[in-house]
This record gives sequence, C-alpha cells and structure tokens, in this order.
Amino acid sequence: FLSFSSQGQVKELGLEKRLKYAELVVALANGDKEEALACSRRMGLRTKRMNGDVIHRLLCFFHDRDTEDVTEGMNIQQFMDWANAEDPIVELDDDYVLVGRVSLLLRGLGNAFNMKLRVTPYWRREAQRLLNTTY
Repeated sequence: FLSFSSQGQVKELGLEKRLKYAELVVALANGDKEEALACSRRMGLRTKRMNGDVIHRLLCFFHDRDTEDVTEGMNIQQFMDWANAEDPIVELDDDYVLVGRVSLLLRGLGNAFNMKLRVTPYWRREAQRLLNTTY
C-alpha cells in the first residue's frame, strides 16, 4: 500500500489505484494531454460536459503545476470558479483527492521560497518503475 498523510489525514492506495496514478504522473510529466485525459477517465473523473481542455487543466493544477498555461494568471479561487463554471466535476474518486493535496502542498511550500515547482517530473521515474515492474 502507498500512504499519503497530510495534517493527520491518511489514504492508502492499493496496487490498482497506484498503477492508475502512476500512468497519470507519466502522462503529465511527458506533456501527453490525450493520455492524461484517458487516465482521468480510468480513474473515474467525470465532469458535466467532459470538456478535455478543462479536465486537462484541472489534472495539471491538482497533480503537477499551476503555471500560466494552466491558470492563465488566475489565482486559485478564480481558477476553481472558472473550472466549475465551464465544466463542473460530477464524479471524483476520493482516493485521488488526498494525493492531489500532496502535490498542492509541496508546490505551496516551494512558493514560500519563491520556487515554481512541477512535481510530476520528480515523480516520473518512480511511477515508470512501478509500471515497468507490474506490467
């Protein structure tokens, strides 16, 4: 099992969910939008309109980065309001929410030191190793 802890919250992911998340990490790190979207469907993410652009930007925001290409200069609240107005999330597997929070917390820590971080390039090697040893 893989455990993530944040402020006393713990989530354990079984192998199937770790594999799905590893696929998403690799896709985002490689800049493969279509594969990231396919991963999100396998992970159970559903939105009202299934707008690929909105979903991809949400995936990037929660699991990788908050760069200009993702947020278009909006702050977090503006970005979330925009995404909800464009294509509201209707189904999301809670098991992946805490994992996304880990990404957000790491990037927030980086911001405190004036560092813009992307986390998936750091996680890609381990994600790929998991995929290679399992498949």
